Amino acid sequence: MQNPCAIPQPTSSQNIPASFQKTYWKLEPLFLSDSNKDLACTTLRFIALDYIVSHDPKPPKALLQAINNLCRRWEDIIITKPDEGSRVVVMKTDYLRLLCDASIRDSTKFIECSNERPKTRGRPPKHYHRLLEKENELYTKVHNILPKSIADSLCPKGSRLAHLYGLPKTHKPELSMRPILSATNTYNYPLAKWMKEKLKPLSTNAYTISNIFQFSEDIRNIPVDADHILVSYDVTALFTNVPAHQTIGILAEKLLLETGLITPTI
Repeated sequence: MQNPCAIPQPTSSQNIPASFQKTYWKLEPLFLSDSNKDLACTTLRFIALDYIVSHDPKPPKALLQAINNLCRRWEDIIITKPDEGSRVVVMKTDYLRLLCDASIRDSTKFIECSNERPKTRGRPPKHYHRLLEKENELYTKVHNILPKSIADSLCPKGSRLAHLYGLPKTHKPELSMRPILSATNTYNYPLAKWMKEKLKPLSTNAYTISNIFQFSEDIRNIPVDADHILVSYDVTALFTNVPAHQTIGILAEKLLLETGLITPTI
């Protein structure tokens, strides 16, 4: 008599990547070459993402109705998702305070801009806005450096201001906010995407990993003695704490070295 098959149990979207990772570990000894490993890793990753998108349960109708009732009763509440997890967070006055504390109140990262028209020589423009001024500056600089076909694709005809919002860190002992500045469709967004692809090869080295599968494979091949401790560090506000001018200088020097325009000095 055959053993009865186990009834499949529902799996949350958070456990799905781990399940596919375990599957990869079981299949890894069967692959004879690194190319087959990479192909299997990529295939499993796409399958996991497609499964999450197609099978992730929608919010219950009762929850959606309760949220709509809250919005109609209190117009000043904020309904958002947390920084981690798939819960719903309802906040009132603390949202703006925590968002400001984590972002615009830090004078080392944000400066207040004036909307007043600056004093210039000659006839002032009929319409003035700081965003239009930035668009014109970008158009002039890009067209002076790049070919016209590329420059035209990097300079949008219209743009919008960046949108600042926050995700509450409900998993922390003290409630705080993760600020996120959405730059989609801003005046320099196409240029940033174009530069990202050009500078991406400069960011890869022996100390970078491309995905969790590579990390799991590398970490298992590192010998750890019994008296050693493996530690994981987290960086607070990584992107806003990166020194922009110093980083640009490092990338420019590395780019010039790899293209042979300058020679290394000792």
